[in-house]
Amino acid sequence: MKSVWEIKPLEKWEKKFGKHPTQKPVALLERILLAFTNPGDLVLDPFSGSGTTALAALRTRRTAVGLELSYEFLSLTVQRLTSEIVRVALFLTTIQFSLDLTGYSVDRSDRADATQTHTQPGSMPLEPKLVQQECRFHFIGRHNCAVLFSVLASTLDEALQKFHSQGHHDSDALFIIKTETQVFLA
Repeated sequence: MKSVWEIKPLEKWEKKFGKHPTQKPVALLERILLAFTNPGDLVLDPFSGSGTTALAALRTRRTAVGLELSYEFLSLTVQRLTSEIVRVALFLTTIQFSLDLTGYSVDRSDRADATQTHTQPGSMPLEPKLVQQECRFHFIGRHNCAVLFSVLASTLDEALQKFHSQGHHDSDALFIIKTETQVFLA
């Protein structure tokens, strides 16, 4: 293998569903994965963007885990992956963090118990407060494997009812992806 790789820029099919500002060619990620991993290895992409790493991992028989905060880019990833494969399993993990940087001291040198929670001296631990919650269903089309219909609904039955009210039939969807989002104020 040469020390300089010549790889063409993004191809048209890679931008079919949209483009991420720092999107890399799939050929580049495939070559990296083939050079430094083995089939069946787990590949982590902590900033998955448009899902190029996950797509390259699936194409080279690796398992992929991607993390992304942006719903727009998560949707782009789902569209790209479903255009390539028939079955996708997605897991969304809730991450809780505090934006109050002055709320407590991170200096633990004066603590008797190292497992003590982060609170102001003499105060009770704060319970996170749920400020927003939504459940969304994405219907993936049978023929083009793209997101055919997305809807905010509390149950699958409600989502199906809205899907049918838009003139769609059950046979139009290959599968349905459910995403749940919860935002907490700590």
